[in-house]
Amino acid sequence: MRTSSRPAIDIERAAKIGISLGALHPVCEGSAECKKMAGSEVQKLLHCSRCQMVRKMVFAIVWRILDVEPHLSQTYYCSALCQRAAWPKHKKVCGKPGQREQALPSQEKLDNFVWTQLARVDEAMKKFQEMRAAGVEFFYSVELD
Repeated sequence: MRTSSRPAIDIERAAKIGISLGALHPVCEGSAECKKMAGSEVQKLLHCSRCQMVRKMVFAIVWRILDVEPHLSQTYYCSALCQRAAWPKHKKVCGKPGQREQALPSQEKLDNFVWTQLARVDEAMKKFQEMRAAGVEFFYSVELD
């Protein structure tokens, strides 16, 4: 079996997801420089209470069915200072539907790839529709066995 030179917590941070499919070990989102991790660098991360309340309402039924009480926050901070620093950016999405749990690095890369491919398909469809609107006809041949 191959072993890694990386600490176990770094491997877990890169690979383990929690019950709500977000990162099992979230990091502070206060600034790009901070990135302190819950459990190793900070005992417990703070969270946005407004986002927590909205999320709790949305997922209450699912939690009752699964009989679990997962972490409720989607945004984490190591200190009040980091939370204040992040507020101008966070207030644009605070408490709104569509927020996501903090993603793993691999989830972020996959998202970027998928959205890039969807944008390419969307652009190709627009060109196709423009050509059809301009009167270009497309002929398709199908071979039947």
